[in-house]
Amino acid sequence: MKNKIKQFAKGNFQISRPEIYFPQTHLELLIGEGEIYQGSFRIENRLDGDIRGLVYPSSFRINCVESGFEGASVEVHFTYDGRGLEPGFVERGTFTVVTNGGEYELTFTAIVEKPFVMTSCGKVQSLKEFRELAYQDFGEAHRLFRSRAFYDVLKYEEKWIYSLYDNMRKWSLSEQALEEFLVGTKQKERIFLSFQEEEREFENILEATKDEIHLEKNTWGHLTAYVRVEGKFLKVARSQIVIDDFVGNQCSLPYIIEEDGLHQGYNYGRIYVDTPYEEICCEITVHQALLNPRKEREEEFILAQTLKGYLGVEAGRMEKSIWAEEAVNSFQKLRELAPEQEIYQLMLAHVYLIGEKREEARWLLEHYNYKKSDLGHTPERALYYLYLMLLLNPEEEQRRKVTEEMRRLHTKFPHNWRIAMMLLETDSVYENTSAKIRMMERQFENGAHSLIFYLQAFRYLKERPDCLKQLNTFEIQVVNFAVKYQICGEEMAVQTAELACQKKNFDESLYRLLVKCYKKYHIPAILQAICVQLIKGQHMESCYHIWFEKAIEEGLKIAQLYEYYMFSLEEKRVSGKLPRTIYLYFLHGNTLNDRKAALLYANIITYEPEDSSVYESYRERIEAFAWNQLEKRRISEELRIIYRRFFTEEGMTPKRMEALYDICHAYLVTTTQPGMKYVLVLEADGTISQRTAYDREDGAIVFLKQKDSRIVWEGQNGWHYADSIPFESIRLFYEQKFLELSRHYNDTTQVEGRERKGRELSFENLRKYGMEQYEEENVFCICSKRIREENYEEDDFLSYLCYTLFELGQYDKVTLTYLANFYCGPTEHMKDLWYAAKQYEVNTKKLAERIITQMLFSEAMYHEEKIFQDYYDGVPYFRIKQAYLAFVSREYVLRDRMVNQCVFQIMEDEYGAEEELADICKIALLKRYSGENLAGREEKLFGWLREMRMKGLVFPFYLTYPEAWLREVQLFDKILIQYKAKHADSRVKLHYQIVRDEQEGVGFEAEILIPTYENVYVKEFTLYKDERLRYYFRETAADGSTTTEKRSYVKRKWAHAGKYGKLNEISLLPQEKRKEAMQSYALEDALADKLFQVY
Repeated sequence: MKNKIKQFAKGNFQISRPEIYFPQTHLELLIGEGEIYQGSFRIENRLDGDIRGLVYPSSFRINCVESGFEGASVEVHFTYDGRGLEPGFVERGTFTVVTNGGEYELTFTAIVEKPFVMTSCGKVQSLKEFRELAYQDFGEAHRLFRSRAFYDVLKYEEKWIYSLYDNMRKWSLSEQALEEFLVGTKQKERIFLSFQEEEREFENILEATKDEIHLEKNTWGHLTAYVRVEGKFLKVARSQIVIDDFVGNQCSLPYIIEEDGLHQGYNYGRIYVDTPYEEICCEITVHQALLNPRKEREEEFILAQTLKGYLGVEAGRMEKSIWAEEAVNSFQKLRELAPEQEIYQLMLAHVYLIGEKREEARWLLEHYNYKKSDLGHTPERALYYLYLMLLLNPEEEQRRKVTEEMRRLHTKFPHNWRIAMMLLETDSVYENTSAKIRMMERQFENGAHSLIFYLQAFRYLKERPDCLKQLNTFEIQVVNFAVKYQICGEEMAVQTAELACQKKNFDESLYRLLVKCYKKYHIPAILQAICVQLIKGQHMESCYHIWFEKAIEEGLKIAQLYEYYMFSLEEKRVSGKLPRTIYLYFLHGNTLNDRKAALLYANIITYEPEDSSVYESYRERIEAFAWNQLEKRRISEELRIIYRRFFTEEGMTPKRMEALYDICHAYLVTTTQPGMKYVLVLEADGTISQRTAYDREDGAIVFLKQKDSRIVWEGQNGWHYADSIPFESIRLFYEQKFLELSRHYNDTTQVEGRERKGRELSFENLRKYGMEQYEEENVFCICSKRIREENYEEDDFLSYLCYTLFELGQYDKVTLTYLANFYCGPTEHMKDLWYAAKQYEVNTKKLAERIITQMLFSEAMYHEEKIFQDYYDGVPYFRIKQAYLAFVSREYVLRDRMVNQCVFQIMEDEYGAEEELADICKIALLKRYSGENLAGREEKLFGWLREMRMKGLVFPFYLTYPEAWLREVQLFDKILIQYKAKHADSRVKLHYQIVRDEQEGVGFEAEILIPTYENVYVKEFTLYKDERLRYYFRETAADGSTTTEKRSYVKRKWAHAGKYGKLNEISLLPQEKRKEAMQSYALEDALADKLFQVY
């Protein structure tokens, strides 16, 4: 190292720099328990020459046999002291190798071995090897997973993996548990299934048909899936699929389509496959052709249109005569479509009677083929005929006979509502409307639901509104029918609303009826009935909020209206100020739950000024609520607003501070995976710190206070999922000031109980067990104390501890002073240390010297100017100073490195102090000030220019200096072209031609160049005015040759003095003066040869 710096100080860089490579880029040290491991690594040179350097291990347990090395091929031997370390201990570090060819890092992993488990696949000592065993033989891996020997396999792994397995032993050790463990530890991806075809279609299945669908899986592992079907016509061959059913990645699933379960038209079914992670389905569609559907559908359509028109007549939207005319045409068409249906003839006659065309009705009834025996075969149709005849001829004797027949048949068929309706119109027993309504209600209970039935019932209620005294299912259905077909009046709607308020219980159908009534009439009484019904039913869902909101806007007085307004109000839909009546109502007493109270208080804080009377009235109540919610560790967007307003450091107690620390680490966890029941938080030490119930709508809130805390899901089936359930987590309360406050309290009071109990803190134990067992602050205190007690004596282990603490942010002026005096290590580490020491005003001269020396030796300079300036301002060693200036100048000249101005100023100061300055430094200064204002530097720069010219160290940037200087050094009429070779040992040949206008065809001349400085080649040319230079370079090296593009150079500015200047001027003179000028030039040239002789 000293020799290299001495050569650099002289400006001699002709020192071979090795090209370093490492056959091994990472070392894995497998250390037996309690042994001292011996190992080595090699350093090779791809070129000729020796490698010299130092090795800095990052671990104090590593001891290099020789810290320095030299040789063409070097093997570095070292030991690793594994005494005191338990099996499973892992240390990752680096060897920093500083050589004369650069600075490198070689990583290592030291593992203290434990007893291995021998399997059919060989030794299993790590989770990676266990994964390979599971891939080859899942059954054997499962047996190992169930045994306690598996604990030994996990000792090398991260602590959370060990903790996860420890908990899984308590939950389940099934094959599915092993699958979850492998997925949770990132050893494999979870198994996904998919159908090759997601739907199948069939046409006209006439017999049982067998088919199969194909499943694909994405990876290996354990799987049990369950098959189920949806659709009466589907049947599967098996209800369970296991991993052994797959051939490769595919599995076939047979199923049968049974024709007995199919109906006409489209039949839709699904085959579901349920895995622990997902549900997939394949849709099966079977289309069965319809048998003559047109006729049946057309008849149904005509009847429906006729009835719809009649309801329009009832509502007053259509004239009876118009309807009757259209209905006659419809029934005539029906008779043509189905002449065998005699009922259509009777219906047509009924239409004629409604339309007051009695003769047409009479003709149809007289031509109807009625026989008395029909009363036994088709009693309903026969009575219909008799009823129509009675309407046509209402004679008393005829009425008596028909009524007797109807009574007889009603007794025989009490559930036939059509017979009952005709009886009501003919029997005098039912002259009272209330009796008719009671009869209709009995028929409704027996299953009567026809529109004609409802229409007749509504007519009775409309005739006698006083009969509507209560709202049972029958009355609700009749009024609902009337509202739907717009035949219900406003009075009946109001009457219904009044009765609804008297009902003791909530009725869903009544609620829907009231909603329809309100949408039609917008009467406050109906709105009140809606709200009363909802309150009686305790409906607080957000979909009902609109009614409570309307009631408040209408100013309705309803008990518990304001509470239900708040209960049904969805937090995310609140976009403005709540009604002022809400503020005033709850001012006199708050019966809201905590969630809705938080919503109310947050709204007040957001929209009410602090000086308002409402805010002042609520202030104490909100503040007490805030502290109460904090102690319960609750957090939401509304609580966040409240906490930000009322939390102060003065109001914090130890209990509240612990709660604040928790909610600052609160996360909302949600997943789209169905079937999740609990969210568990698994800490690094294996404890389950939380077990929170999961709600599919609201998710679950957990507290993740440690970086290595992990989420584990528990399903409704009792299974636990380590990492196979995708989820999202959102931090709920990230307020910087509260986070810092709680952290400070947590650190000072050790809320988490983080103090580590164990071995006594001493230097002997630190050396034996490492500092990982102890708190950083305690180790720092003992190191600082040891430095003062030993009066800053050098100790390698103490230096290691102090620097490790420095990296962790634990240092003071004492430890920085100690490190500045003694620490040697990677350059980057020493630079970090230098910056920190400067902030503490520690003397860094020794440290700066070590940094500069190491950089020079490895030839790896970067961002070191401030460090050198600091070193130079002291009493620098002259060789290091000169070597640094020369090396930086070389980098600046040859590689255009950016150099701080302070370095150039130091060079000038050195020259002014008559210190020795290498040529490359002078060249660097000439380059730095070329083309700039030279005020105050003319003498130095001109002197250096002459000196470099005499030494043949000429560069193109010299030509930017004043003409007078260039004239003296004979460069004023020169052209300088430069080439930088890629390799120092290359051979560079210049190919050029000097072309005149009349000599375009002149070929290129070749000249082998001699380097001006290292790999820089400069060639001088002198051109006449009518000449131009064309050239290119060819570089030949061991790995091939490189040729540059051809370039041209034409000199634009010409000197008027000197030999070539005069010749250029003569060439421009006219022919008659040129001869005289040439004679004068020849005379001057001869005199110059006589006067200025070269000796």
